[in-house]
Amino acid sequence: MNKIKLLILSFLISFSYSQVLEVGDTIPSGLGLPVCGNLETSIMPNDSLYLDYYQGWRVTWVMFFTSWCPFCQDEAPFTEEVYTALQDSGLTIVGVGWDWGLPDSCSEWVENYGLTYPMLDGTDAEGTSWEDFGVSGIPHNVIIGADGVVKYSVAGYNENSVLEAVANALEECGDACGCSDILGDLDGTYNSEGDPLINIMDLLKLADMVSLDTDLNPCFITKADFSNDGIVNIIDIFAFATMLSEGQFDN
Repeated sequence: MNKIKLLILSFLISFSYSQVLEVGDTIPSGLGLPVCGNLETSIMPNDSLYLDYYQGWRVTWVMFFTSWCPFCQDEAPFTEEVYTALQDSGLTIVGVGWDWGLPDSCSEWVENYGLTYPMLDGTDAEGTSWEDFGVSGIPHNVIIGADGVVKYSVAGYNENSVLEAVANALEECGDACGCSDILGDLDGTYNSEGDPLINIMDLLKLADMVSLDTDLNPCFITKADFSNDGIVNIIDIFAFATMLSEGQFDN
């Protein structure tokens, strides 16, 4: 990738960060925060978790909260019940908390409510803050589809509405949630029969992920490891390009 393209890409990412993400918006790459609880549930090498990590294979429910908020305290055990019930169906829950110590620290919040999903430290002003999603009241719940699009962004604790949003997002995700293992199926596009369309757009997706040195989730690696060496890098880009040029994918 040349310097001009890198500058343009950096500008677009920084511009997108300055905008409030609303329903219908696609989350930008690199939107994340340090993990402060349940670190073992995150495989990020720098101890941070980025929301686009789940794109293409999971629906993500992000719960913004503070430990002093009584409605957040009521919602916490409910989130764990839903996560336990639906994680095998393709749902991930990510907590984003701040104002720690009033009364709970991050680890105390996780322990007190028996939470098993990743907990992020929302006090990092350079990461994913409540401003990114226009959070003005807490708790604030956001549902991000497997396609990376915000499906739901609502303040308050309403079990019925958030469950409906989760169910709709999982239904939309369909078989892709849980991870397709079809080599080359990277951008999640399908024909009218429901078969994956593997073409130049998938190659561009792979090139972007590799060039940005993005932390790749296990699902993406399964679908992009064309060299079958357990990692995804520039070698896989060349291998994929060769296979496309030789017409090895029948769309």
